[in-house]
Amino acid sequence: MATDKEIDFFLGSRSDVVELDLLEITHPNFTKPYRFARNAVEGITLQDGRFFQYYPAKIKTISGEDNLDYGINVSLGDLSEVLPPEIKQLRATDNLSIKPTVSHWVYRSDDLSAPMKQSINLELDDFSFNHESSFFVAKAPTLNNSKTGRVYNVEDFPMMESFLK
Repeated sequence: MATDKEIDFFLGSRSDVVELDLLEITHPNFTKPYRFARNAVEGITLQDGRFFQYYPAKIKTISGEDNLDYGINVSLGDLSEVLPPEIKQLRATDNLSIKPTVSHWVYRSDDLSAPMKQSINLELDDFSFNHESSFFVAKAPTLNNSKTGRVYNVEDFPMMESFLK
């Protein structure tokens, strides 16, 4: 569902006002947080002082934001110089038990006080790269996934029998 800011942007803004796609990728073991602006060639500094550096990128939504399977596909034109060394370091130290966190915001170019849309705390789920770009999928964390391998049956858990009737 569209927010009031989005409705105002599409129906009431000037023609020179654009949507700014901003990404932030963090991990406790990264050397720094990485902040990218998809469509601000000179970069963009938000009112809170965070600077987002320009990198050409394609950002595609996987499913609707009102869905637990929400995520984004990102192709980042970093010439494989920015993210791959960090991911390689995580893999080399076998430190991928904590997935990198991806946050995505959409701002109006004339109002950097608050985002029109935001998707925060997505997890970097799939990562690959070539000599031109880094590709990754960022998805909402799986909330109901115990993966204990245990089969629940009435013999082992007699109190479950009342739920089966």
